[in-house]
Amino acid sequence: MPTTTPYRAPAEGPDRQARPALFVPWDDAEDRTNPIKVFYAILFSLFCAALLWAASPTVAVVFAVVVTVGFVAVFRPRPPRGVGLEVHGETLVISRPGEAQPTTVALAAVRNVEIERKSIQRVTFQQQFSDPLPKTELSGDVEVARIVLSLDGDAPPVRLTEAWAPVFVCMERFGKVRTFLRAHGWLPLPEREPR
Repeated sequence: MPTTTPYRAPAEGPDRQARPALFVPWDDAEDRTNPIKVFYAILFSLFCAALLWAASPTVAVVFAVVVTVGFVAVFRPRPPRGVGLEVHGETLVISRPGEAQPTTVALAAVRNVEIERKSIQRVTFQQQFSDPLPKTELSGDVEVARIVLSLDGDAPPVRLTEAWAPVFVCMERFGKVRTFLRAHGWLPLPEREPR
């Protein structure tokens, strides 16, 4: 590159490499495994195994093996859920898990990348040593968000996911999506030159 080339100038010609697709991992903030439920499931399993041990040690061992296999099956690591973004020419392709066909949007039709927010209240479990059962309480408002692409004209906005995530997670992914789209030549509507 000549010395007069400005910093961060796009590479041209044969040295330019194809930009890879972007995978945006996304977990649902409203669908979390509750640790108190896991604790009580383990406690109940141990209690049942102790009762079975009194009746028959062989049955108790078989029960313990079945419960262990069940816990491994339920709590095994799963592949990350998320959204895939690719740009083919002037078309943005959005691939979501569980969809037969990916959603396609003209890159020039995307006006802006925005964040949609709402407040939720989580149920929390509080248990002191002397309490026989946990007390349930509603937490204060918790902000959750998701990423939305606003489109030109009367077209409805395209949500990257239907699931909501914590705001700090959404903000990080929001920046990655905007950076990815800018790398493919997209500009938000306020930054575009008038035609």
